[in-house]
Parts: sequence; structure tokens; C-alpha cells
Amino acid sequence: MSQFNLDWNKFVPAEREEIGMVAELVGPNGTLSYVKGNLMNPDKRVVVVLKREDGTSTAITCSSSVSEGIRAKNITVKNLFGFTVFKQINSTTGEEYPLIGMPSGTTSLIEFKNEGVEEYQPAEIDAEELVAF
Repeated sequence: MSQFNLDWNKFVPAEREEIGMVAELVGPNGTLSYVKGNLMNPDKRVVVVLKREDGTSTAITCSSSVSEGIRAKNITVKNLFGFTVFKQINSTTGEEYPLIGMPSGTTSLIEFKNEGVEEYQPAEIDAEELVAF
């Protein structure tokens, strides 16, 4: 067994600071628009422009999973109005910015009880199946 010591303290998942729900931030009669260049480019995250009734607006980036869901049409505009804007921190620069993230539910952990070990058995591949004729 390795001599590396693990730090056995109580794990507490990092809480994301909520800025607010999209619908609450834009207010009544506010709008949400997609930035087409980001929406159409799968290498970029989707950016939305939130606009209030008074004409003020702001651009907010969506998380990778939200962007994927929008492009796959699994997340609708009505769904997005119910999503939360979180304060995100760039791990390299320390810069804070808003980010529309996936709803996290009541907990960010999925827990499993240790009920024993089962040996992993990789699938056996017949080499002849790999040869093209």
C-alpha cells in the first residue's frame, strides 16, 4: 500500500453563490436572446443576452452542459428562464463572472454504500472480428 496520506476530514461540497433565477433577473416583460455565433458553434459555449423592460441588458455565458442541452433541444427557452445564474470564478485569473448553470437539486453528491468489491472483467474481443476481409 502507498505511503501517501489522505486528508480524512469531513468533505463539504463547494456551494455556488447564486445571483438569481433568469426570469427574476430580467423581470416582467424581459427577454432572453441567443448570440447566434456562439449558438451555431459547438466549440463555444452558448451566450445569452438578458434584456429588461427598461432596455438595459447583459450577456451571460451558459455552462458547457447547459450549452449542450440547448443545442440538443433538451433545454427550451422556457426551461432556461427557470435556470439560475451563478457567480463563477476563473481558476486561472481569479476573475468573477456570471454563468447560467444546470439546476443542481438538493445535493451535488450521489452516494453509494460500500457493499463489497466486484472484480472488473473487461469485455473479451475476438481478434478475428477486428480483421477486415
